[in-house]
Amino acid sequence: MNLDLSPSNEFIFIREFILIDTDNNYLNRLSFISEIFVERIKNLTNLSLSDNPTLIHWDPFINRLGILKHLQELIINNCGIETIKLINQDDSIELFPSLKYLYMSDNTISLYSSINELSRIKSLISFGILRNPIYGLNQLENETPKQMTIARLPNLTHLNRVSISRDERQGAKMNYLQSYEQVNFDKKLDFINEHRQYQLLIEKHGEPFKPIVNQARY
Repeated sequence: MNLDLSPSNEFIFIREFILIDTDNNYLNRLSFISEIFVERIKNLTNLSLSDNPTLIHWDPFINRLGILKHLQELIINNCGIETIKLINQDDSIELFPSLKYLYMSDNTISLYSSINELSRIKSLISFGILRNPIYGLNQLENETPKQMTIARLPNLTHLNRVSISRDERQGAKMNYLQSYEQVNFDKKLDFINEHRQYQLLIEKHGEPFKPIVNQARY
């Protein structure tokens, strides 16, 4: 399905668009997402594009959906997405201004830099990322990635469709600060540019607790 060939003007009246996984054919497979198609679906509030390996690149395809001002839910499970990278934006452009629910299970996200990017979506309150390399396969292995994700996304209320408690968020923030406290000074600026939440958490909660260690004499 190439949504660039002849997108119907009737799409403008659609609020919810779901491509159903039929298992035995390719009717649900996208080959392209064009700016023309995105313009046609500008009133969309819910969009599900799961099981489309051609969407492996967040940029440009998923970024093109960022101009949808009314989009509240985006489901892109099992698309082979490796990284999340929002395009640079000035004050006049805000990507995904209304997006509250983003579900990306069964992709190949392996780096926290992708999670850092999502902190730019201020409206995001629910995020799903199960069965990605960044997560382990059992509850014990998932605990640290879970905390690191919660700390990076300050407005999140649900992770993997489970509510985040107040104590859980507080613990996640403290563990996050302690994990990165030892970053070398000469790398600090690059680190802060990548970890947008780190400096905000320092200003709010203060420097993380530093364990007492034996220091060498010079």
